[in-house]
Amino acid sequence: VRCQNALSKKAEQMGLNDISTMASTLLAVAVKDGKALSCHLGDGAIGAVTDDSIKVISAPENGEFASTTYFMTLPNAEQYIHFSKFDVDNTAIYFLMSDGTCDYSYDDVHGLFLDGAAKLALMVYDKMGEIKLTETVQKHLIEPDSGSDDCSFIALKVCEKKPSIFAVNQPEKTADESE
Repeated sequence: VRCQNALSKKAEQMGLNDISTMASTLLAVAVKDGKALSCHLGDGAIGAVTDDSIKVISAPENGEFASTTYFMTLPNAEQYIHFSKFDVDNTAIYFLMSDGTCDYSYDDVHGLFLDGAAKLALMVYDKMGEIKLTETVQKHLIEPDSGSDDCSFIALKVCEKKPSIFAVNQPEKTADESE
């Protein structure tokens, strides 16, 4: 209700008749003291990368039909908001993506993220990660399909050590190679 009141005030300030033109989904993750809280409404998705897996924290939720979803502007939006509390444990990165990005990196049939989602998230460990992520989303998600939906991706690094989820097993060095 508070969000809808704030949207109503903003719509009024912008000279809009109602908040329906400000329809949006909601994705959020907050982390503090080894605990995390997620909040999700709509058709985006929230995930986590650990050393050995890509976890679904909150899956996309569509409305009655595949091309519909739930928005903050719905009169009964609070019925569709999902909150989850959990321990951070061995999580290195939380990531949030809009439905346009989900089209390319989330498998609705099996309810899991594809490897590309973790590869995007791992860019937070690169020196130029933000620029690289922006360029990757633009080049591989937006440009090939100009009719696609919004393609947004946010990664939150919660561990300084880069996870080894895609590390290639290197053979151990022999004594001769070590010298």
